[in-house]
Amino acid sequence: MGPVLAQRRRDIPVCSKPADADKLVGFSIKLLLPKDAVFKQVRDIDYEAWGIGFGSPTNRIELTGYSGLNVGNGEVPREYLTASRKFSRRIWAHNKQRGVDAHGTLKNGRFWRYFGMFGETLGYFNVPVEAAAYFDRVLDSVCFLN
Repeated sequence: MGPVLAQRRRDIPVCSKPADADKLVGFSIKLLLPKDAVFKQVRDIDYEAWGIGFGSPTNRIELTGYSGLNVGNGEVPREYLTASRKFSRRIWAHNKQRGVDAHGTLKNGRFWRYFGMFGETLGYFNVPVEAAAYFDRVLDSVCFLN
């Protein structure tokens, strides 16, 4: 497991009204996306999922979100940490909700990020720097409806 950087807390805001060029997507945790962003959503019996695409249609990489009773435990998957050469983790809060926001660099030089709480996770794994930068801008827009 790689070295862990300092932990700090992030307060997540209430969502503001999106501009005409933007849209809010997600489950409890909302993200602000440009209206032209590639977004798809699917449902199964015990979970819902969505994906935000990056790259060409033939080489698409996705930031994914999952929601359901059996989704996530609010902690970064151990396999992310053991595959990393470095990572950082911080707690986030919104009212009484708490979760984790973590990101790291894999041993192969690619990137991952995990943002979640019990019952809902968002993230990407093993993506190149350009996709990580795009997805990080999206993840940094997280908010909750009032």
